[in-house]
Amino acid sequence: MEINDSIELKSNFKRAHIEFLAKHNEEIDKVVLENAPENHQMTKLDIQKEIANAAASETLDAILKDLGDSSFAILVDEAHDISVKEQLAIVLRYVDKKGHVIERFLGITHVSNTTAAVLKMAIEDVVAYNTVIRAIGLSEGVDCSVRVFREMRDLGCKPNVVTYNTIIKLYCENGRYKNAYELLDRMHDWGCVTDVITYNCIFRSLEKPREILRLFDRMIESGVHPRMDTYVMLLRKFGRWGFLRPVFIVWKNMEKLGCSPDESAYNALIDALVEKGMLDMARKYDEEMLAKGLSAKPRAELGQSEGSLHSLDRDL
Repeated sequence: MEINDSIELKSNFKRAHIEFLAKHNEEIDKVVLENAPENHQMTKLDIQKEIANAAASETLDAILKDLGDSSFAILVDEAHDISVKEQLAIVLRYVDKKGHVIERFLGITHVSNTTAAVLKMAIEDVVAYNTVIRAIGLSEGVDCSVRVFREMRDLGCKPNVVTYNTIIKLYCENGRYKNAYELLDRMHDWGCVTDVITYNCIFRSLEKPREILRLFDRMIESGVHPRMDTYVMLLRKFGRWGFLRPVFIVWKNMEKLGCSPDESAYNALIDALVEKGMLDMARKYDEEMLAKGLSAKPRAELGQSEGSLHSLDRDL
C-alpha cells in the first residue's frame, strides 16, 4: 500500500509533471492525485521512477521505429548539473524517410571528468548500448542484438535492467519464450533486479492462461508488485479469451496487495462479465465503481445509455 511521504512529494518534480498533465487533460485529472484513491496516487518515489522508465522505454521504441534501418550518428555534449557533477548528454541524429535531419535526445550519463578518453568510454556506456541493441534487434533480428549484449558484458560495461528488458522484449516479439525465460532466470545471477516492465514485456506476448498465471505468481513471489497497467492488461487478455477464473484470480490479488481498482480495471472486469452473459454480477461491479466516483462506459447489455449514466452519476 502506498504511503505519502511529504519529503518525497515536495522534492520530486514528477508530482509537478502529474499536475501539469491533469490541468491539460480532463480524463487524467479525474484519476490522479487528490481524485485518485489514497493508495493509488502514483506519487511515491519508486512508483514515479517506474513510470519514468516506462515512458523512456516507449519513447525510445518510437524513435527506433522511426529510425528503421537507416544510418545514424551519436552526438554528445558535456555539461554539469546543479551539484557540479560532470555529465554527458547523448543525442541520436539520423535522416528520416522524408529526408529530414532528425535529432532525438536519448539520455544523460554521469562521468568522472570530460577528457576525451572518459567521453569515449561514456559513449560506449549503457545508454548507447541499449539504443544500439534495440535498433539492431528491430532491423537485423534478436540474435544480432544478443551478440552486442555479450560484447557489452565482455568489455566490462555492466548491463542494467533496461538492457535485459530490451532483449527479453525482442525474444518475446519473435516468439522465443524459452530464451526470454532463460534470460529472466539469469538476471539475478548477474546482479540485476527485475522490475514491472520485465514481466510486462513477457505478459504482452503470452497466449496461454496457465503460463500467464504461473508468471504472475512468480512476479509477486519475487517481490515485484504489479502496477495497475499490468492488472488491466491481464484482465483484458483473460476477458477477451472468455476465461473468468483467471480474471478473478488477478482481481483478488489486486485487492490483496492493497491496490484499489481504477476505472480501466473495473471496465475490463465488467466487459469480461458481460461477454460471458453474467449481467447481474456485471451490474454489481458497475454500481460499485459508480459509488466510488469512477466513470463507467455505457453498455447496451446493461440497459444503459450515455445520458442515463450521467444522470445516475449526478444522483450518486
